[in-house]
Amino acid sequence: MLDRIIGLPLCRLLGRRPAPQNGSVDPAAIRRVLVIRPGGIGDMVLVLPLINALGRLAPQATITLVAEARNAAIAQPQVDNVRLYDRSPASLWAHLRATPYDVVIDTEQFHYLSAVATHLARSPVKIGFDTFGRGRLYTHPAHYDVNAYEAQNFLGLLKPLSGELTFEEDVPFMRLPEAARARAEQNTQRFGTRKPVGICMGASVRRKHWDRAKFESVARRLVDDGHPVVILGGREDREAGRTLAARIGDGVANYCGTLDLAASSAMIERCCAFLSCDSALMHIAYALGVPTLSLYGPGSARKWAPRGARHRVISKDFACSPCMTFGRIARCDHAFACMRTIEPDDVVAQLKKVIQT
Repeated sequence: MLDRIIGLPLCRLLGRRPAPQNGSVDPAAIRRVLVIRPGGIGDMVLVLPLINALGRLAPQATITLVAEARNAAIAQPQVDNVRLYDRSPASLWAHLRATPYDVVIDTEQFHYLSAVATHLARSPVKIGFDTFGRGRLYTHPAHYDVNAYEAQNFLGLLKPLSGELTFEEDVPFMRLPEAARARAEQNTQRFGTRKPVGICMGASVRRKHWDRAKFESVARRLVDDGHPVVILGGREDREAGRTLAARIGDGVANYCGTLDLAASSAMIERCCAFLSCDSALMHIAYALGVPTLSLYGPGSARKWAPRGARHRVISKDFACSPCMTFGRIARCDHAFACMRTIEPDDVVAQLKKVIQT
């Protein structure tokens, strides 16, 4: 709401005098870079290939990340500094006006306030997506492809520095703190030599959820087949995870709402496979190189689902799917049959193939 009330008018006002359009940028001359990533955890995961590529292109540069408290931990091992705009917007604004950067990269796709902040920052190079009239605020507006894999769109922001970059779909691209890895190793000792299957029942958008009774059916069959199961999720998933673990008993470990993001990621890294709806933890599993099975309904699997031979997607072929565009889900006249008609038998059959990869 704040973005529309304040950001949109400011974007239109500042856009009356477009930023000067510049040519290519010499990475060797870059010493200070600011990367802006508002929003969710999944988007931050898919920005990591951009951050990694930036580190290779300009290894001498210091990378500062502007993020939210909820998503900053994802990138902290891969950047030099982090500033949380949701903790102190005023101090961030003062920083942007006082601190010169060689390059500012706004990775936000649709909203306006980050484009305004980029436009007003002290930098000769301002890069961002050309969506919804935002391109006039950047010196290097980048084309946004609504059908492309999102990590590839983010890499496209580096075109002024590098030319075309291609996302490497089979190469893990996320790093974890060693302390989180050590804790995960202790937590999974209970399973002996067997690597667990990870399950996430939640998602940030309620309409992307799959029936929890069906998740329970899948988990029970995995345990019966000798596969231990780890349930992961946020505080909002705590009761569902506790209920599932209590009903199945031995073979299921529930960590919903008890681990921070780094610890949850480290637990995922120790899994042999990961089952999830379109969720942040699914993106983390992919970024860590863990084989995934993802369940898609309203969202676009082509745009958001993990890539490569070790990853599978179940998505029903409804004429109205996908119905999520620019972060918004259309009104559904079918009670989200795209998710309801996914059955445990389908999931178990595909999951067995994922486990074997």
